[in-house]
Amino acid sequence: MDSLKTFLTQWKDALAAVQSAVTVLGLLVGALWAYFKVFKGRIYTQRLEPCIGAKLIYGNGYLCAVVEITIKNVGLTRVDIDTELSAIEADIYTVNDYALNFITRCGRDSVS
Repeated sequence: MDSLKTFLTQWKDALAAVQSAVTVLGLLVGALWAYFKVFKGRIYTQRLEPCIGAKLIYGNGYLCAVVEITIKNVGLTRVDIDTELSAIEADIYTVNDYALNFITRCGRDSVS
């Protein structure tokens, strides 16, 4: 009977050690997953920052708007832009169509 009691005590201690090791391993895996999900996940997302600026050029009887549009990749992930599906549309208006109010906006910041 004593040998059975000793055997069960040894198994109990061995299983407790295995349970502790599995618990520590699970906590480490969970911590690594949370780190990559919360912190690194923000870095490796596609983040493009648009910037647009314009200026007016007056000439002999004409008014021309020169517009510059740029997109900056502020994330660490490569962003491929399909040039066949991208387009720039330009319209022509007379001076009397709109008030001459041009604003430069870059990302979240704006300068007027």
